[in-house]
Parts: sequence; structure tokens; C-alpha cells
Amino acid sequence: MKTDLPEEQDTVRQRHAGYGLANRAEERRQAAKPSIDPCPFCGHDDVEVDEIKMGIIAICCPECLCIGPHQDGTQSVEMAIEKWNRRK
Repeated sequence: MKTDLPEEQDTVRQRHAGYGLANRAEERRQAAKPSIDPCPFCGHDDVEVDEIKMGIIAICCPECLCIGPHQDGTQSVEMAIEKWNRRK
């Protein structure tokens, strides 16, 4: 017996079956990550998060070799991105 379910119910049924749950979790992680602005010096938009020394994280531009602000001790990736984005 086949029943025609509205698209909404069909989507819910697929999620309960495990379909799309991993994608939704990944979407939430991506949304929670702050975006990284382009390099303020050369404009390169594919900058990288890098551990420049043991436990010291900074944003680095592979084009002009600029290294973003960092501090002695540990710095979270989020803090490094925030500091990088404040540079103008």
C-alpha cells in the first residue's frame, strides 16, 4: 500500500532514517565558524589558519607571507580569526 505524503513529512521521515543528519551537523559547524577576511595587504582571499609555533595559532597569507597577530601562549583559532579580521 503506497501513501502519498506531503514533502515535509517525507523529509522528516528521511532524517529519522539517518539521511541528511550528517549534512545538517556539518552545516551547523560551518555556520558556527567565523569567516576569514582576505589579506589586508595583498587582498589574497585564500588565507590559512596555521600553528606558527607550538601552541601559537595565527592566520597566514601564502601570497605575501603576512602572518596575522598572535600572542605568546595559546590562542584559539576563533581568537586568531577575530584578530585577523580586525586588521585593516
